Amino acid sequence: MLESMEPHIADSYEYAYLQQRSIGWDELERKLESSEKAYARCESCGEIIENLAYIYEISNQGERAAGLWAKLYQTQRIAPGLFDYTYNMLQSTPKRVSTTASISQAWLRVMHPRASTIWPAL
Repeated sequence: MLESMEPHIADSYEYAYLQQRSIGWDELERKLESSEKAYARCESCGEIIENLAYIYEISNQGERAAGLWAKLYQTQRIAPGLFDYTYNMLQSTPKRVSTTASISQAWLRVMHPRASTIWPAL
């Protein structure tokens, strides 16, 4: 599917992002190259920053990763992976059962202004 898309969107950050998502972790160099291409095309995209930082972490490039984590924090955007984790954690925890759930709900209210429209119980 990606190959058929390439002629139409080859220069977009989305193409490079989807390409790196389709590359296995056993091809870390190719994954890193595609992720860096996506980042070069969209340096403010939270999902791109998050993925590239993660790839830097697993390829022992901690300083480069730290810079990207700081940049992600400065964008004031929730990275999709973190948002998915919080959503899954909240959905799998009964209401008011644990302190962890209460802390996560409070964190979500502060960090994501639309949280109450997504989860009215917040």
